[in-house]
Amino acid sequence: MELLPVSSTPQKSPITYQPCISKLQNLSFQIVFQDIRHNIMADRLTQLQDAVDELALQFVASLVWVNKHHDLVRVGKNDVVRKETKNSEGAAKVVEDVVLVRAIIAHTVTVDPLPEDQFKDGQLELARDLILKEQQIESLISVLPGLETSEKDQEETIQRLEQELKEEESRRKQALKEKEVVLEKLESVIRSVKRP
Repeated sequence: MELLPVSSTPQKSPITYQPCISKLQNLSFQIVFQDIRHNIMADRLTQLQDAVDELALQFVASLVWVNKHHDLVRVGKNDVVRKETKNSEGAAKVVEDVVLVRAIIAHTVTVDPLPEDQFKDGQLELARDLILKEQQIESLISVLPGLETSEKDQEETIQRLEQELKEEESRRKQALKEKEVVLEKLESVIRSVKRP
């Protein structure tokens, strides 16, 4: 790449559209950046909604699991603990989640008690999953904009933005007036030119 000598005297350069191009580039960058910020915000809200939905499902699944695998306990002295029937292979019946939830609502779930240590381990794992999901929700909420500012600060920001909007609107109206003046001058010049 060859370097050109730099002149110490300013030279008139031909008319260039560089200022217009740089303004357009800045404007397009700002628009793209605003779109990105909007998409990031939408993504955060979508992630938050998904996490809340998953937490609700985990709550239901935890209740279903505890209800299905709790130990059978005698409430009274004369109570008898029923033995659940198993299929020919000795495995408990497989029940779909939706059917299981409906069965819980209808109080027709068959209990398949687990040994106490397995039941406690299962409860601990379910509790950890719920805590992790809750922490994920908290972290998603913490990155949402506006949480670090007070209501007063938000109102001041809104008022400042409204003032900026009014100023920009007055500039726009002024530019429209200037455009009309320039168009009228252009039309008068075009009319004054005679055709040969």
